[in-house]
Amino acid sequence: MTKLAFRGGLWLTAFSFATQAVSWIATIVVARLLSPDDYGLMAMAFVITGYVKIFYELGVGAAVIQRPHVSDQELSSLFWALILWGGLLSLLCFLFAYPTVAIFREPRLLPVTQASAGLLVLGTMSVVPSSVLRRQMRFKMFGIINAFAAGVACIVMPLMAYLGAGVWTLVGGFYIRAVVTFLMLFYLSGWRPQFRFQHHETVPYLRFGLPVVGGNSLFYVVSQAPVVFGGRAFSPGELGQYSLAMQLAVIPNDKIVSLISSVSYPVFSRLQDDHAAFSRFYLRLSELIAFIVLPLYCGAIFIGGDLIPWLLGEKWAASVLPFRLLCISFLVTTIVSPAHNANTAQGRPHWGLFFNLFCAVTMTIGFYLAAASGNPNYLAIPWAAIYIPAQLAYAFITLRTLDIPVSILLEHLRPSILAAISMLLVLVFLRWSLVAAFPEVSTASAIYVVMAILVGAAWNIAFAFIFCRDFLNSLLQLARA
Repeated sequence: MTKLAFRGGLWLTAFSFATQAVSWIATIVVARLLSPDDYGLMAMAFVITGYVKIFYELGVGAAVIQRPHVSDQELSSLFWALILWGGLLSLLCFLFAYPTVAIFREPRLLPVTQASAGLLVLGTMSVVPSSVLRRQMRFKMFGIINAFAAGVACIVMPLMAYLGAGVWTLVGGFYIRAVVTFLMLFYLSGWRPQFRFQHHETVPYLRFGLPVVGGNSLFYVVSQAPVVFGGRAFSPGELGQYSLAMQLAVIPNDKIVSLISSVSYPVFSRLQDDHAAFSRFYLRLSELIAFIVLPLYCGAIFIGGDLIPWLLGEKWAASVLPFRLLCISFLVTTIVSPAHNANTAQGRPHWGLFFNLFCAVTMTIGFYLAAASGNPNYLAIPWAAIYIPAQLAYAFITLRTLDIPVSILLEHLRPSILAAISMLLVLVFLRWSLVAAFPEVSTASAIYVVMAILVGAAWNIAFAFIFCRDFLNSLLQLARA
């Protein structure tokens, strides 16, 4: 099972990186053809629909993957129930277009927001077949579908922009991806809904999924609280420093850890009744995440002060401090992130709900106080001062539940920790020796930044081949399998 998940995860990662590359190219082309107003209108139109979208799945996808046995009859009932729910949400967003126009005082938002509401119906139609693929761990097929849908959108969107579609280019891109994804899911998943609906068949899935979606909605509140309070207390430029720092710091989590999480949850679900195998997978997964994110975040913390001004310009120098604080927070929280999937897979989704409720209350207060301080850099402090201890406590309780001693987990993380510490020492020596030997070379110059990145990467690769050979061999065997 682990071999199947790992092989599928490799395919999903490959397709995801290919999709990102094509999407970035298309984004650059479209951005050159559209105006900033078009992007601003789309961002404002998604303020409300973005929050409502959290609820469109009702946590049903997690429930379908987690349950030991599901029937076609139950899946069919869920499919029709979700379509009805998506229709209601679309109607709600359609009506919310009017207060959105009033809030932003922008009449052009009305048709854009109302048109975007239909995406919720298409999203709910894809939940069940998508969950069936993930439950069967057919991640390669999942990657093919996402890549093909993105490819079609990336072909059509530049053409629409060239023909003068304006903001409707962005709306059309979302619709194209949603329609193509839905059609390919039904074509390739092999699952077809029956024309039947029994309310009682949906109740167990909704009972499981509602705490999941409730936790996600609370985390949305946490992530938006600094923007709300910061937007009222600081100028757009000052808030922009924090926003950029967040966008940069969250990249490893969004692009790497989220992929690992999507692959690991079905495996956790299949192993939920095998205590020994479940614990082993938890430890190996934590080891893999630490192996990837520790050098990335430690390196970013060390050279962030040089990288950001060199790459983006001195005008972004104020984002260095919040960037480092956010990197410290995400460094810790991503390593202990398997706790969330482990608890949900073993039928404890309410733990995540309570955790996010605690964070929503305490961190919202923290963000309010940070904004009241008058220093925009303080907006990053709650992530380090509150979120880290909360995540560590949550992970500790999870380890106790799984009968995994903390010392055993630290033993699995020890090689990655030593690699990160030794890499930092090498980078400190590089900085000292380079500046001492060539005083004219600034640490914020391209020469130093590129050398630091290459040296840090080379050191981690060498350290892994020398001291983590068993771990690398196990990954290689899984890949070959």
